[in-house]
Amino acid sequence: MYWSSPLIAEPGIRILESVTGVRIAIDVRDYASCMMLWGRFSPELITLIRNLVRPGESVIDVGAQLGYITSHLAVAVGVSGIVYSFEPDPNALRQLRATVEANGHTWVKIFPVALGSQKTEIEFNVSPVLGWSTAVSGSHFTDLSAIRVPATTLDSLSEGGEIRRPVRFVKIDVEGFECAVLDGMKSLIDRDRPLILIEVNPTMLRPAGKKAEDVLNRIASHEYKLYRVTERTGIIKGGEVKLSLVKPEAKLEFCDVLGVPEGRVLPENFPVGGPDAGAKADDARLP
Repeated sequence: MYWSSPLIAEPGIRILESVTGVRIAIDVRDYASCMMLWGRFSPELITLIRNLVRPGESVIDVGAQLGYITSHLAVAVGVSGIVYSFEPDPNALRQLRATVEANGHTWVKIFPVALGSQKTEIEFNVSPVLGWSTAVSGSHFTDLSAIRVPATTLDSLSEGGEIRRPVRFVKIDVEGFECAVLDGMKSLIDRDRPLILIEVNPTMLRPAGKKAEDVLNRIASHEYKLYRVTERTGIIKGGEVKLSLVKPEAKLEFCDVLGVPEGRVLPENFPVGGPDAGAKADDARLP
């Protein structure tokens, strides 16, 4: 798929329609962008969005990059809903804005800021590779350029009336800065009880002095259940979700986790599984 992409478009930022139906501003020389084009960039997350996000809802995308997840959220909530999209990387931000405009998603509001635990200005490390920019210093990434960017919290935006409540879904992928984002949205979590889809990346958490358990415990402390999200294997199972219940103290490797508040009723076609013990009977599947 990657090697065939240059046959579709010349190098440079181009607006192309992905196989999932959304238009994205991508450069075919970037591997992750090509996987978005072919619908192979985290297809299990797209399945989750299509099954869990409803028309008219208020949702948030933290670490939006070029807007692939933002666009699918916008399709899911429709014109009566609203998507708040956060991206401080100036390079990704240009593509994000182009993606939103190309899809005509006027109900997406872009915030060109970082989210964290307080309102301030932080050092942000910009990578030439899309998706590798981070507010974490001392990571394994190379060729980073440090800039200063404004930072704020979801709680302050919500309390200031800049976020429409209730928020029903939050996706967080910020290259090791996840704990700071969670610390800045405690009130929103307690008030609105949104579903939280978050990346757990121990390699990026480590330079920030954090571990996977720090992310999990921050969510579980609000009376949430936690599920490791993976894509089921097999040629014909692309995009089929496998969920496994995990404990807050689990020492997870790189993965995505879905936080579900106690009492939140999931769709009928969304079976809930048991502990992550490797047994098929303990898995939850979402086609």
